[in-house]
Amino acid sequence: MLDLALSLILRAVAAQQAKSAAARGFLYLVAAFLTALFALAAIGCLLAALWIYEGRTLGPAAAAAIAGVVLLLLAGASALLFRLPHAKRPAENPNPIPELASITRALPELFRDHAGAILAGAVLLGLLTGSNRRRRD
Repeated sequence: MLDLALSLILRAVAAQQAKSAAARGFLYLVAAFLTALFALAAIGCLLAALWIYEGRTLGPAAAAAIAGVVLLLLAGASALLFRLPHAKRPAENPNPIPELASITRALPELFRDHAGAILAGAVLLGLLTGSNRRRRD
């Protein structure tokens, strides 16, 4: 019974944390999308400025080549950045209810120590509750 109550409490807390994590995840997704959009716009403006500047000094063909080289360098830098290993952080709070951690760790040992009493109680409870539901033919 205690195990069931603890399980229900932990599930309720986990559901609440999942809901808040989903909301945070959606906000991070929107922020990442806007950041990527603005970064791409800034890169486009910088490449246009480079093209215009180089087009006046070196000519249109050289300006296109230089802008292409800059794009290749940016693509290589981003490919290297994504290949870097990500440092794994430990979970901030692996147990949602730290007060119950000692109880949940102790439950299996308590059940082993008192297995006979638990089984006898279950049998007695089954006999008492089942006696009123017998068929009488």
